[in-house]
Amino acid sequence: MKYILLTLLVMSSACVSTLQDGSLVTSVTSAPRVFEGADMKFFVDVENTGARNYGNVVVDFFDTGFLEGDCSKSIGNMEPAQTASFVCTLKAKETGQDSIENVINVRTRYSSSFKFLKNIEVISQNEYEMRRLTGNLETLPSSESFSDNSLQADVSLSSDLPLIGGREDYFFFMQLSNIGGGIPSAIEKGGISVESRSLLQQGCASSKLELVDSRYPQITCKLQKDKIDAVKNTETFPVLVEVKYSYDVRDKVYVEIAR
Repeated sequence: MKYILLTLLVMSSACVSTLQDGSLVTSVTSAPRVFEGADMKFFVDVENTGARNYGNVVVDFFDTGFLEGDCSKSIGNMEPAQTASFVCTLKAKETGQDSIENVINVRTRYSSSFKFLKNIEVISQNEYEMRRLTGNLETLPSSESFSDNSLQADVSLSSDLPLIGGREDYFFFMQLSNIGGGIPSAIEKGGISVESRSLLQQGCASSKLELVDSRYPQITCKLQKDKIDAVKNTETFPVLVEVKYSYDVRDKVYVEIAR
């Protein structure tokens, strides 16, 4: 998959801070210094530099130290090559010191989804015997990983491929983890959809999932034994998974406040 870059870039003569995690680029530009009682303007530019759509994009400043005021902008959906710009104004309060370095926290939030396709080959017991006797039986590991550079899905089955009808129960496992530079939200109930031509047990991925130590709880789905046993010779079942989630990327701006 093409590598994509998410940058929260703070530009001034004093410092540059960069965070990588996607193709949504947020640049915050300001003067390096402000005096007590004066206003400081922050010029914010947001651009989608990749081929991926971002939904519900919001940029806001929080925990701004000795700078007071509200700064939050809801941009909405951003398609590839789309840009947005706005200005935030914060006022410097008295610090009681000649000069301090003040930290402003900046956050970019968005909603997204990523889809992946896992093909599951199933063969009948007769097909298995024919391949075995003719020396054409090949088995493949069932594990596979998919990623959109923010989340990763590690998928596996309880047996190597192909699965064989008329045998034991089979299970589908999916482990989602955070591999980006930000913080994903909980995956809400219904946030994962699975289309498998009824191969996977209905509703097995419908529960709400909370992130714990960069991972979500593993999802386990039982494969429908009657669907597997009904295969006459060989059949490939495409399993299409879509994961909907929100993502939060943060960085810091450093400015000097002087008397």
